Amino acid sequence: MENSTRNIVLGTIAALALALAAWRFVSKPPQKFEIPKTINHYAVCLSCKQESLISHPKELAAPWECPACGEKACYQWLYCSECNYRFVPNLVWREGIDHPIPNPYPYCTHCGCTNVTAFSPNNPDQAPLGDAPLPEWPPVK
Repeated sequence: MENSTRNIVLGTIAALALALAAWRFVSKPPQKFEIPKTINHYAVCLSCKQESLISHPKELAAPWECPACGEKACYQWLYCSECNYRFVPNLVWREGIDHPIPNPYPYCTHCGCTNVTAFSPNNPDQAPLGDAPLPEWPPVK
């Protein structure tokens, strides 16, 4: 008799828990998810060498305007996971664009590795040992 009573109690508890979970799932209105319209990048100005957090519309590619000097010369810092250096990728000229853009296939300018990612100073796994030399500015076509 004890086993059947125990099974009934456990079954009732399980059914109530399932009903509560279903009620919470059904009664909760869906949350609206909005895709951010801006992106933040840690960048460095190749003109004045000032580092800053650049917030820009996601459609706007580098270079960005420097908050310190006003020149359109800010490029994103990247981080190499092999040599632990920060760097700005080599700049390339594209037909129809009046300014150089970062190499679309970035590689570390310090060691040549392609195991690179965006640099974030808040990431404990990214402790740079140094900075690779920055690309020349003003750029020469």
